[in-house]
Amino acid sequence: MSSPPWSPSGTALIAEHLKTLAGMTRNVTLAFDGDHAGLQAVNRAADLDRSDHEVRFHVAILPTGHDPADLLAKGAKHTFDKAINNAVLLEHHLIDVMVEQHALDEPESVARAIQAARSILHSATDEDVRAQATKYLATGVGRERWACCHVPQRGKPAPTT
Repeated sequence: MSSPPWSPSGTALIAEHLKTLAGMTRNVTLAFDGDHAGLQAVNRAADLDRSDHEVRFHVAILPTGHDPADLLAKGAKHTFDKAINNAVLLEHHLIDVMVEQHALDEPESVARAIQAARSILHSATDEDVRAQATKYLATGVGRERWACCHVPQRGKPAPTT
């Protein structure tokens, strides 16, 4: 069953909007503009406390420079629908952004990418989402799941179990 479309009018999704959305659905797809402001809106949405609402955010990536209204007005509904259908968990999107900032060709770089992404894992209040995000991170950096949960500090060995 799909949820009804709803828009916060712009890039400002706030706690009151979250409360309204939680009354309608548990799965919310964010489709902000395909520009820097839209990416910042996704980051602000990630900062919202969803623990009391049990809402899962998904992110639809729109083509660079386009917003939902433009796509629909210009007859590109298929492009918008494709973005919605390919939406990813917010945590996966944030992990992608974090990992892309690191070269994964050296073990030290992989460890830094994992360390950076751990904040995303720890901020996930939904245990299922946290487990999915941990597996996603491990797959993305080519490591076992435990390595993403237990990043050794410099000079300390990694766990062997």
